[in-house]
Amino acid sequence: MILKERSTPIKITYLEALLRRLPYDHLKRSRIEEDLFKRRAGYRGEKALDQFLINHPLTDDFLILNDLRLSNGKQYFQIDSLLINNQFALILETKNIYGTLFFDQEFNQLIRTSSDSETGFPNPLVQARRQQHQLANWLNHHLKLSLPIQFLIVITSPSTVLKTNKHSPIYDRVTHLYNLEDKIQQLADNHLKQILSQKELQKLNKRLNKNHIPEGFQVLQYYDIKETEILRGVYCLKCNRLSMVRKHGTWVCIQCSHKNKNAHREAIDDYFSLIHPSITNREFRNFLMLSDPQTATRLLSSLNLSSSGSNKGKIYFRK
Repeated sequence: MILKERSTPIKITYLEALLRRLPYDHLKRSRIEEDLFKRRAGYRGEKALDQFLINHPLTDDFLILNDLRLSNGKQYFQIDSLLINNQFALILETKNIYGTLFFDQEFNQLIRTSSDSETGFPNPLVQARRQQHQLANWLNHHLKLSLPIQFLIVITSPSTVLKTNKHSPIYDRVTHLYNLEDKIQQLADNHLKQILSQKELQKLNKRLNKNHIPEGFQVLQYYDIKETEILRGVYCLKCNRLSMVRKHGTWVCIQCSHKNKNAHREAIDDYFSLIHPSITNREFRNFLMLSDPQTATRLLSSLNLSSSGSNKGKIYFRK
């Protein structure tokens, strides 16, 4: 098994940074908190799937890629988890949604019932079929490869109740995580013809990784928040306030007296996530509320960032 490890999604990292830097009474704060809650739940579901894939011998013969993002020439498409062996490819779309899920085939939507309230979601079957079609086109265009592609919707919460219309196709396409092993085995039994040699499978792995395009996210633009609305300063991890000042070679919180030599590292990460992927000494001082240019230079140098220019014109870049 070749597993491309799943990292924390960039949108979660950026939303966490944004909430650290927004006033508590900001009008858009509740919306951002709700978005972060949903994305964290989705990420927990994806990590649960990863544990299944790691611990089951059935997946040993598969190449496994997580969060694969490719371009079809006009737009990007992203796949939660892609499994490929010598016989076929399998797209796994994870959903970590609690309550009762009703897959409405008549109106092509997913309805979640929880605490006597109903919420509508786009039908994940539509999304997975689109990914199936886009991946097939990508493989044909880039590698002249025609490989059978299947897909499954994986519900990672074991307590979620699944319902649908009679004679619905979801029985073959939607499964709880604890039933995934049986579903994969059924698909493997139906795809016994070898399409790829082991060498070709390795070549495909390299080509997919080479063409993977990490997702960008302009978080302030997405929520229509101005840079001037972002709070400056250095964050204290103990009392959760932007209340640290530089004293005697370290950062000291003026609220709880907590000390942290490296608190500037999180501050500059916040700047790179929210403002811009490069920074000057002046911008660094302004964001961290530092007054001494020489202190700023020492701190920036300690971060081992790539840079260009010199003296006042020096610019530091995010790794």
